[in-house]
Amino acid sequence: MVTILEAKRIVTMNPGNPYATHIAIKDGIILGVGPLKELTGWGEYTLDRTFADQVFVPGFVEAHAHVMAGGMLLLPFMGYYDRYRGDGSLARGIKSYDALIEALREEEGAIEDPDQPLVAVGFDPIYFGDQPRLSRHHLDQVSTTRPIFIYHASGHLATVNSAMLAAHQVTKDIQVEGLGRDADGELDGELREPPAMSLCRSGYGAVQRVNNTEAAMVEFGKQATNCGITTCTDLGGLSLLSDKFLAPWQSVTRDEHYPLRVAQYNIGAIPGSQADCEAAAERLMDIRKDEHEKLRFPGVKFILDGSIQGFSALLNPPGYFQGSDHGQLLVVPEQLQSMLQPFHARGINIHMHCNGNATQDLAIDTIDQLLRAFPWFDHRHTITHAQLTTQAQLRKMANLGLCANFFSNHLWYWGDQHYEITVGPERAHQLEPCASAVRAGVPFSVHSDAGVTPLGSLHTMWCAVNRMTPSGRTLGEEEKISPLQGLKAVTIDAAYQLHLDHEIGSLEAGKKADIAILAEDPLSVDPMHIKDIDVLGTFLAGEPLSRAEALPRDFFDHLDALVGRMHARGVCHNDLHKEQNVLVLEDGRPALVDFQLASVHRARGRRFEARCREDLRHLQKHRRRYTRDGRGPSEQATGAGAGLRRGVVARTWRVTGKPLYNLVTRRLLRTRDGEERRPSSGPWPRWEPPLGTE
Repeated sequence: MVTILEAKRIVTMNPGNPYATHIAIKDGIILGVGPLKELTGWGEYTLDRTFADQVFVPGFVEAHAHVMAGGMLLLPFMGYYDRYRGDGSLARGIKSYDALIEALREEEGAIEDPDQPLVAVGFDPIYFGDQPRLSRHHLDQVSTTRPIFIYHASGHLATVNSAMLAAHQVTKDIQVEGLGRDADGELDGELREPPAMSLCRSGYGAVQRVNNTEAAMVEFGKQATNCGITTCTDLGGLSLLSDKFLAPWQSVTRDEHYPLRVAQYNIGAIPGSQADCEAAAERLMDIRKDEHEKLRFPGVKFILDGSIQGFSALLNPPGYFQGSDHGQLLVVPEQLQSMLQPFHARGINIHMHCNGNATQDLAIDTIDQLLRAFPWFDHRHTITHAQLTTQAQLRKMANLGLCANFFSNHLWYWGDQHYEITVGPERAHQLEPCASAVRAGVPFSVHSDAGVTPLGSLHTMWCAVNRMTPSGRTLGEEEKISPLQGLKAVTIDAAYQLHLDHEIGSLEAGKKADIAILAEDPLSVDPMHIKDIDVLGTFLAGEPLSRAEALPRDFFDHLDALVGRMHARGVCHNDLHKEQNVLVLEDGRPALVDFQLASVHRARGRRFEARCREDLRHLQKHRRRYTRDGRGPSEQATGAGAGLRRGVVARTWRVTGKPLYNLVTRRLLRTRDGEERRPSSGPWPRWEPPLGTE
């Protein structure tokens, strides 16, 4: 049976047919996109108008993330910015050293085993201004007996306490690059890059073990779905030489309900190791035999340097604006070509982590040499992060067919720090030069590097389009791109880098029906509003996906009844448009929270009736959005609130007060009310067939 979905607007990312209102799907494949009259020729069909008020775009393709985005929120989170978990709950940010120490003390007190290390994640010292960098002396205030390991947000640094150093017999006499030292030459507890972090294996290993669990992968999938992502690139597999690493991914992705396609990139050479790249390349070719629809192995990743905010990315002169050196190279330059060659020669896509422009010079020159020795048309090798890419480098990349994978989220999360501390004003304005890449003809995507920053393709796109920092500074007006170019960078152009643009990335005949459902069109709204667009759900191969476990089929009937009982007592909620105000109890029944705007009415007059009507209208909206048993306002409807329209007060508020409210809160004060978030119980139910059909 053919299913035809109707939407308010379909943004296809197909330049030959850019916009439509209907899409025909059969067996997960798109048959056609266009007006209804052009799609009915595919045979008997079902017309689904559930999404008639929503906007369809291709399911977002996250070009660079890590499963640690799921794993890190299974550990104590010590990041600066708040972060949402897959179930909609919030991990609060840490804004001071005192708050950090207090939070760590609370976590330490909850551990019963005296020998178990305390491992936390997400911290970044660069946000704490002129304060001394986090050291073992700070962490010794938490415990002098329990080993403590704090994994930084960048993934390139950690800080440990004295007990952790002692437990692993790490002393000042050990000569390993990356061991932080104070003015007296004593270890300060900071560990830079994997060779140093791995010395404290009980902490570093704990982070890696959590990230390689099915629980982390499930959390990763939930976070991605909440953001409209249907394909995610995991650029962080530690060893494809181990079946132990592959088993959880194979298990999770073969689950029919797993909501995500995963492109898994192995790390080809772990810094500090003597990896056998020839054997790794053969292994990668072998495991490709086990690929399936939700798990692909398109390539390999090499980490060539560190991070800019960690002062470990390798920069060309003049080096860091405020810093002692030019950074750290994590490979031997003379060996890089021989390391890459086994993969390139087998037609395996290569991503090279280059935060610094000096590292990028090395990567570009090495690919040039490889292509001369082993010509490969359409290789799509990619410089990932590519934060300080110069105009000369872009010209070389265009000539070589290299792609760029820009870390646009840096403009928001560290833009002010780059301007004031790391690279200085001039180079900060040239960070993530997307517009220059357009002019040079370099294919590019933009990414979150989750869990370094949160997953969220609309936010990542917003960063590239607006280039705004938290202080309100615009970094590089000339490097802004259009919303269309930004949307390409998180859909079709990201798919291109993965060699998957023939399957995903646009909504057109023959491709997989991977769809993100949005409340508004990102190409039509104010560009500053793009990040605030509500993501309402996703389709994967034509199947609607949920944000949580399936709920009872009568959930919304119970919700209608609950609100009816409330109204019978003269109480109106007045804030039911926010979905997070509807909770799901353990037994599947609904509950309501947040009554700060509620009103109590002794007289049952017009004012009371109008407010009841608004409550019921929002219930209908939620029923229509998240189940298939709802009906549109113009259709025959069932259930309380059927066919309701906005009242006069609500309509007036929408065109007058609401825009002013958004201007003040979101633009001027830069706060969020969580309006776009799903219920804190977690996702809404998996879609089911219409009532009365099986």
